[in-house]
Amino acid sequence: MSTRNRIVLEAELLAPLVLKGNRQSQRSDCLDCIPGTTLRGALAGAYLRFGGTPAEAAFRRLFLDAQQARWATLRTGLHVPPLTAASCKRSPGFSGQDEHGVVDLLVAVLRAPEGEGREECPRPGCGQPLKPFGKAYDRTSTGPKSTSAPKATAMHVGIDRDTGAARHSIFFSEEAIADFSSEEAIAGDAGDAGAPSRQPTPTRIVLRGVVELGDAARADFDALLGDLGGIVRIGRSRSRGRGKVCLKLRETLAAPSAADYEATARDLAAAARRSGERVLTLGFPNGAILVDEVLRFANDPAVSIPWLPALDRWDSPPDRIRPLYARTRLQLVRGWNVAHQLPRQDDMGILSGSVFAYTVPAAQWPGIAAELVALAEHGVGLRREEGFGTVSICDRFHLDAAIPAAPGSHPGGAR
Repeated sequence: MSTRNRIVLEAELLAPLVLKGNRQSQRSDCLDCIPGTTLRGALAGAYLRFGGTPAEAAFRRLFLDAQQARWATLRTGLHVPPLTAASCKRSPGFSGQDEHGVVDLLVAVLRAPEGEGREECPRPGCGQPLKPFGKAYDRTSTGPKSTSAPKATAMHVGIDRDTGAARHSIFFSEEAIADFSSEEAIAGDAGDAGAPSRQPTPTRIVLRGVVELGDAARADFDALLGDLGGIVRIGRSRSRGRGKVCLKLRETLAAPSAADYEATARDLAAAARRSGERVLTLGFPNGAILVDEVLRFANDPAVSIPWLPALDRWDSPPDRIRPLYARTRLQLVRGWNVAHQLPRQDDMGILSGSVFAYTVPAAQWPGIAAELVALAEHGVGLRREEGFGTVSICDRFHLDAAIPAAPGSHPGGAR
């Protein structure tokens, strides 16, 4: 049984949000999400500025104990598609008026691994190739929906402090999550006969994610939000009014059970035509930082999960758990330590959305059911309090978005 509550945390942007994707000042690229590391640091800074100290039990529960509080990346949607998700090159996105839909390639690859990369857009008559799709999405009553974080770029001219005029050759830009392009009619008495004037108005931008808080940490966080009035400053250029965010806790989500995992694993095996087996998938929606016994960075979950075989053990006996497929990439995890005003130590981690598939003999599944529940509870790897290492087990997206088998295709999958 989980000791933490899975709660949706909502961040409404009250001002443009500037989050640099790298530390180089000449680059203006802005992230389209609030990383868990940034969220945790902003909240810890607010806690200390409001009079708290690192020695307090509440501070340790909220920011230092991964078993009490685990923060998460906040995105435009609650769910992160796996790296096996793909969409039309010309009209990407979930099915809509202009979008051609999103498919998941995992089941198709498990049926025939040699056919990977040959898929085409599922829209009849399109024929365009599929490209990876990574936009966060929400599950709605009408199907999955994804939105992009709107971006705006502010151009700045450097000011000479001596003359108060523009300084020669100093011009820079700053990209932010913001959208002031929409307009609404505002009644006024200016113009012809009081005709309404059109003025730019900001679009409401909300980023969301699922945080995990124990009962004591939840009470501490409620108290902190009450003290702050829900308002936190996040990111760069805060002295110029950027980064004002209103945080709110929303609904509590139920944690999947061992029975849910087995049902999906059974359905995945049936879709992949693997009789007498279960297909186990492990996904990492926030990425993970994995290290082996000598602290070398790795991209194989087996370094942190003792009962899992290594990815190179493709020739394991058929009565054992065996790796089937993996789609992952390494990424450089960087950051900035505001307290020390220094760059954080660089880490190597696997990219968010990475997915690993294994075949489990049906007779062995009951033996790993409790292990899967513990894996979802504790996560894997380093920096779990920042959201890294959260594990999504047997995601039904692989089934719901699977490419249907072609009529008359060979019934035997590659093993």
